[in-house]
Amino acid sequence: MDGHADVAGRVVVVTGASRGIGRGLAHHLAKKGARLVVTGRKPAHLDALRGELDALGADHLALAFDVADRDAAFA
Repeated sequence: MDGHADVAGRVVVVTGASRGIGRGLAHHLAKKGARLVVTGRKPAHLDALRGELDALGADHLALAFDVADRDAAFA
């Protein structure tokens, strides 16, 4: 192994995935074959990401909520 973890087939949770670094990370992991759970606070941004991940053929679940909201995270 080259020192990089193989994420193909593994479930990876990306918080703040609807924009910025989180969005870039979600794209990178999707291209590496990871199964993603992506979260973001803004449903419209998350919907856009959902479409992008669909276009990549990525296995993903997108959830709109604020991970800092403990009750929402448990729900």
